Amino acid sequence: MYMGKYVPELQKVFISNLKRFRKSKGLSQARLAELCTISAGFVGEIEVGRSFPSVKTLEKFSQILDVKPYEFFMDPEDRKPSSQEEVLFILERVKDYVRQR
Repeated sequence: MYMGKYVPELQKVFISNLKRFRKSKGLSQARLAELCTISAGFVGEIEVGRSFPSVKTLEKFSQILDVKPYEFFMDPEDRKPSSQEEVLFILERVKDYVRQR
């Protein structure tokens, strides 16, 4: 798994949950990508921590995988949300991503 330089703990939780939810629905990265109208490569980039989905893509993941958006950020070990600092960091990355589009 890539998880290069610095992948915040919240993003690691997100990645783990995305994979878990995707696999529990029996979906490959390619099939999830097709259903979300994004590239399979982008799903792969997300799942190794190189990219982060936009809010729009996060909503699509949520609908297709039948989970609430906040569940992606819940640690399955303790079912508590990750720290507020980590949430704010990820939200800033999402905002930056959306601005670039």
